[in-house]
Amino acid sequence: MQANSVMRTLRAIYNHARKRDRSLPANNPTDAVDWNPEKRRNTAMGQPDLPAWFAQLEKLDNPVRREFHLFNLLSGSRPAALRNSRLEHLDLRRRVLHLRNPKGGAKRAFDIPLSRQMILCLIRAMRAGRKMFPVQSLQWIFPADSKAGNMHEQKEPRKRLSKWGNDLRQSYRTVAVTAGVSEIDCRLLMNHAIQGVNAGYITRHKLLEDHLRQQQQTISDTIFEHCNG
Repeated sequence: MQANSVMRTLRAIYNHARKRDRSLPANNPTDAVDWNPEKRRNTAMGQPDLPAWFAQLEKLDNPVRREFHLFNLLSGSRPAALRNSRLEHLDLRRRVLHLRNPKGGAKRAFDIPLSRQMILCLIRAMRAGRKMFPVQSLQWIFPADSKAGNMHEQKEPRKRLSKWGNDLRQSYRTVAVTAGVSEIDCRLLMNHAIQGVNAGYITRHKLLEDHLRQQQQTISDTIFEHCNG
């Protein structure tokens, strides 16, 4: 895994350098690399696993972190993008949270449609933030006592919270299948690219205010169905 990661970094650096200097050979040095086999991590929770996770979540001392992990599960978003959410990115009137710099950079910025449970989660996070971090909470949705003023990592001891981060992103995708949400809708909600000839005919923002929000609500309802949420 680590060797593959090093080679991927080298490949990206070389490709970037060649864009600036066309005198470099066209063939990337990593083209001759024999990659080590990698298995995709399968750490998702299904619906039956959620009650135990919720019980762990309730025991976390920090309410801002509790709400962060819950919102991570409810949105299926990458945690690094969520940690950088500012108050100005939240539009409660339209019921969306704007992620301005997700994976892929600003060109991949998008709005997350918010279910009822997601809105309540964000409100609880902001209320807790104002009590715990009165200065930082003027800017950040998930404030913390850090140099920047927001959460800079989401790791928890596994004995205290068994799933966090991208585990929750995978769990969102798994529960979405249980909820009957289509592959295309799920990819749009998670800001994945849509492959195939139909991709060019789908305009995400036209679906956001109605259809995608309904699908988001269905996923949230399914997550809370057996969790006494």
